[in-house]
Amino acid sequence: MKKKIASLLLAVTIILSMGVVSVFAASGTITIQPPPNMSTDGITYYAYKIFDVTSSGSSYAYTVVTPFDTFGNNAADDPAGILTSGQTLKDFLSGIPASPTAAQMQQMNTLANELYAFAVANSVTAAGSATGAGGPVTINNLDNGYYVVYAKGTSTANGVTVVAQCALTTADPDVTIDLKADVPTIDKTVSDDPGNTYGKTTDLNVGDTAYFKITSTVPKMTGYKAYQFILHDTMSVGLTYDDHVSVTLNGTPLVENTDYKVLTTGLTPATETLQIVFAPSKFVTYTPGSAIVITYQGILNSSAVIGGSGNPNSAFLSFSNNPSNQYIPTPGDDFTPDNPPDNPPGTGDTPPSVTTVYTYDIPIYKTDDKGVALSGASFAVFSTLADAAAAAADPTGTGNLDNALKFTAKADTTTNPLASGKIFKNYIYDSKSGTINIMAVSSDGYLDLQGLDAGTYYLAETATHDGFNRLTEPITVTIVPHSPPDGTFTLTVGSNVNLPKVTVVNSAGSIFPSTGGIGRSIFYVGGFALIGCAVIFLAGRKKFVKTSKAGK
Repeated sequence: MKKKIASLLLAVTIILSMGVVSVFAASGTITIQPPPNMSTDGITYYAYKIFDVTSSGSSYAYTVVTPFDTFGNNAADDPAGILTSGQTLKDFLSGIPASPTAAQMQQMNTLANELYAFAVANSVTAAGSATGAGGPVTINNLDNGYYVVYAKGTSTANGVTVVAQCALTTADPDVTIDLKADVPTIDKTVSDDPGNTYGKTTDLNVGDTAYFKITSTVPKMTGYKAYQFILHDTMSVGLTYDDHVSVTLNGTPLVENTDYKVLTTGLTPATETLQIVFAPSKFVTYTPGSAIVITYQGILNSSAVIGGSGNPNSAFLSFSNNPSNQYIPTPGDDFTPDNPPDNPPGTGDTPPSVTTVYTYDIPIYKTDDKGVALSGASFAVFSTLADAAAAAADPTGTGNLDNALKFTAKADTTTNPLASGKIFKNYIYDSKSGTINIMAVSSDGYLDLQGLDAGTYYLAETATHDGFNRLTEPITVTIVPHSPPDGTFTLTVGSNVNLPKVTVVNSAGSIFPSTGGIGRSIFYVGGFALIGCAVIFLAGRKKFVKTSKAGK
């Protein structure tokens, strides 16, 4: 039977309960179980026997072993003054409850450090040891007794040897120490405006700025002389890093190139966009629990994915996780090219925190009133109804197209799922460098206006197919993303909702009469009627003349 006991290991900022283990048989074991974010690779754990233990039922008798029976006789043994005048180790430990207070735990940690120094000074050999290979570590063949367990890295980076202690309560012959490492966490969020709410997603026009925010806290760093804390950020191809880095500690700005450094070149791996490296010798002095806030910006560029999976941005932290194998930079030189090295010793990584920026499109299909595709049409896009109305009424009017959104032409495609095999003219909006404000449909009548934020837009038809009437009123189109955002969206056109595209219908114009055909027939009929009237008039007149003569 194994009894797991909560414990605190200072070497990895680990929180422990009591500093004692009792083992009752020569086949007893102590197993050190690391958390998922900690590796035991290269760490050797040593168990020092402090007391012999005998038991009768639920009663235990403790006898201190040599040379620990002399601990405290000299003031140098206990420089922190943990033992009061005349108090022995047994007296002190007997007064610690099963659930010690934070102050009592700190006393036990300090006492464990003093016991280790005492053991080294008196050449005490550990009762047992075992070296980790990444996972759990078991120390075997321990006699019954009361132990303090220490950890020591096989690598002493820069000559540093760091010792960790853990305190254990009396238990069965096989005990497990659950190490509880204090590791940093990371939360990345994004917004379309630094004054707006931040979240995991936002939507933008191409060319607009995405505002990123990283939040974390300073972890407990007991046992460290320097602490690695490195932000790794990877932006997808649709995002361009735009600097504007700001780092605060509890609201107080930190100083770039003194407290941290921003790296954008020579990164490992090369796929990363930037790293923000905190000065290890400074970071270790920060108060645990202090809030860290990092902000920076990115631009949604013309390579942005439209809808779908969007444009993700991933970030994670590398952090120190093994004070027995820690990296100590040269004093005053935290930021030389090899400082920190590409793979600093004794570090772990947090899981990534991901945000996504979405952008959308307005597909347009131009037809006649029978649904037959029309070419030759073109459109301008506006953000206000008034501007669109002026352009729709008179596209050639002075200044009527000045406020139209400006796009950049992309290659034609025939793979749009809305009409596979049909030619689409593609344009992508660019709020910063677009130059085209009139976009034409393809020979198949299709046009795709890409890179648009969610919201309402107004289309003005600036030209249409020969023989058809151009629309003189704007078309109102609203891009409606799915909630919560997942890259899918629909279009609303007037009272029509959930549309995949905007279908614009033109009717053929009326034809005036010509000099042939029906027009000529009308004149022919009219001409013959006039001739008839003339004949009748002449005949009538002759009769009138004859009658008049007869009357004479």
